[in-house]
Amino acid sequence: MKLGSKKARNFALIQEESGIHVGISATLPQAGQHAGVLLQQQYDQWLSKDRFQAWGAFKREHFCIALGGGNTIKAQYRAWLEQHHNSIDWLRHVRFFFLEETTGETGWESAEQSLLINFLMPLAHKLRRQRGIRALANTLGLPVTADQDDIIDAMVSAMVHPINLAAARQALKNRQPRKARQLANQECQRYQQSIQEKLGATMAFHCIVSGIGKDGTIGALAPYMPCLLYTSPSPRDCVSNLVCRLLLENGGGG
Repeated sequence: MKLGSKKARNFALIQEESGIHVGISATLPQAGQHAGVLLQQQYDQWLSKDRFQAWGAFKREHFCIALGGGNTIKAQYRAWLEQHHNSIDWLRHVRFFFLEETTGETGWESAEQSLLINFLMPLAHKLRRQRGIRALANTLGLPVTADQDDIIDAMVSAMVHPINLAAARQALKNRQPRKARQLANQECQRYQQSIQEKLGATMAFHCIVSGIGKDGTIGALAPYMPCLLYTSPSPRDCVSNLVCRLLLENGGGG
């Protein structure tokens, strides 16, 4: 992209040495489109080369994406649907994990529900129109009598690895916050173990997709949170608390 052009003034891409890409766009649709291009490039690199050198069978067979929530992610979903629904083999290769989840707090949207409503359901509709419902059902191992709801359920079951906070959510409804915290930590440990079994101890995803809020918030981490003082995670910490050990009181270490 040439400097001084109209497009250049509307978009800037910063790539850190660590491999992090920070895109600055004039509009959310532009942000989604540019992020979609990066995802396509990473997927192509994995498909043609990287997966043959990956640790473990899961990472050799699946392109693993960790997702946050929010409007920036929704813009990326729209770009994936419009520009990349055919160029990426979503059903066969892509598997989704989550950076955050909610127990129903005001102002927090479920990242899993956002993925389902804004991407997987529209993707199922597109694939059904292109391939036909019988061919799509066969790809997913479903009987020929499968309907659209069966297709979506099978896609979610195959592609999505959720954080299950149903028990913690129920405890909060019963006004048992201490029990809710305990159940949430148990689910955190289960989720970390599940990720490590699939991706290895480092839990390295092929792509992490998260927006940045107007106040600098990334996922559930807001600027100036005391827990951000910790930059050296302990192997004993849960995946959602790698830089938040103050919230674990004395449960962290290292």
